[in-house]
Amino acid sequence: LTSQRIKERVSTLSLFSTILDLTSIKPSHEVTSISLLPFIEGESSYNESAHGPIISETIKTTSYDGSDATNYLVAIYSGRWKLILAKEDEGPRTENALYDLESDPLEKNNLYEKEPEKREELKSLLFLNYKKSKEYLNSFPEMDDGGI
Repeated sequence: LTSQRIKERVSTLSLFSTILDLTSIKPSHEVTSISLLPFIEGESSYNESAHGPIISETIKTTSYDGSDATNYLVAIYSGRWKLILAKEDEGPRTENALYDLESDPLEKNNLYEKEPEKREELKSLLFLNYKKSKEYLNSFPEMDDGGI
């Protein structure tokens, strides 16, 4: 294999499946990530309808206003869109955000309030992907589980 950059957005969780694939090790249990080997070998591209949206979680220790705070963030990438939700926490919260990555790849124009339909669509998609973890989902003040 040679060093290269994959153009598609992929998840670091897929490193596990990729290592298994490279070493021909079969997992002893179901693995939900996908191998990146077909991408590396140029045989495939990411298919969101088959693999689902990419979801990331992170802990941010400094808020936008420069104060020290711990913020737990979750983001969902779907097509050209990225939604970021901040988990409620002590101290200042990071702003929830929605970006059109095709027209705004540097994430300078927050469309969270301007695109309510897209925002709600991505929230619903995130909810579907987290439905097994209702307690976690309910810790985000912007998520309304609709009584589920």
